[in-house]
Amino acid sequence: PWRLYKLLQDQDGSTTNATTATSTSTPATTCGCSISWISPKVFQIHDPALLETTVLPRYFGHSIQFASFRRQLTAYGFQSLGQKKYTHQDFSRDDPQGCERVVRVYKKKTKPKNNTAKVAKPNHTCVPSSNNSVASHTTDATDTSSDTASDTAASSNTSGTSTSG
Repeated sequence: PWRLYKLLQDQDGSTTNATTATSTSTPATTCGCSISWISPKVFQIHDPALLETTVLPRYFGHSIQFASFRRQLTAYGFQSLGQKKYTHQDFSRDDPQGCERVVRVYKKKTKPKNNTAKVAKPNHTCVPSSNNSVASHTTDATDTSSDTASDTAASSNTSGTSTSG
């Protein structure tokens, strides 16, 4: 926030008189700059390409793309007002100390405990029919008592009687 404040003050041509604590500013339409204050709490980016190639490297020490600069604004809680205008409740042309209250906003990355949007995986179980036939065998471990008994009875009947042919 401090670098952005310094950048805006330098680009806008604003000068603060220390004895009277007043601020004068050149209108954005006549300054020919890439970024400037348009009101005490709103700044506008007039020329993103010029800002990216000449201004940002001077203040941030390396080449920074305009899209990255916008992401940083969002990360610090700046709100876009459209038409490349941005504001923050604590960031003001007339209050340089407000920069101390502009902090990066971190979003918690938590997994949802119960995500109903996910499609449930099939459990590959057959539901037993009402007539308890052998063809409707279940693989569910919770209700195997009746099926196990019928399976055991069926296997003992076939193992006792064998025919050779």
